[in-house]
Amino acid sequence: MGPGTYINHDCRHSCRFVPNGHTAYIQTLRELKPGDEITCFYGEDFFGEGNEKCECITCERRGEGVFASREENTDNSSGSSIEIDDPNTSSQQKHGLRETESRLYRSGLTM
Repeated sequence: MGPGTYINHDCRHSCRFVPNGHTAYIQTLRELKPGDEITCFYGEDFFGEGNEKCECITCERRGEGVFASREENTDNSSGSSIEIDDPNTSSQQKHGLRETESRLYRSGLTM
């Protein structure tokens, strides 16, 4: 695999390993910009059952994996959304938005 062995894990990965005979190649899943980290998904249970010990940036942002226990007492937002703070709404009226490339980029959450 050569340099592919240095690719880090992320639950919202940017590429995947594709088997090709006795070797494999790396296929991108979305457009990457200069400076974006190349990441792959290692598997559902690579970091414990259901990836409960995952420490990737996506799990940190979503409050999942190892970060779930830190979030469960203070936040009950959806695991696949970005919470929007609006001074005109109460904390009970907050809503979540899907994580899209442009929304993450505008929020400065992409690498």
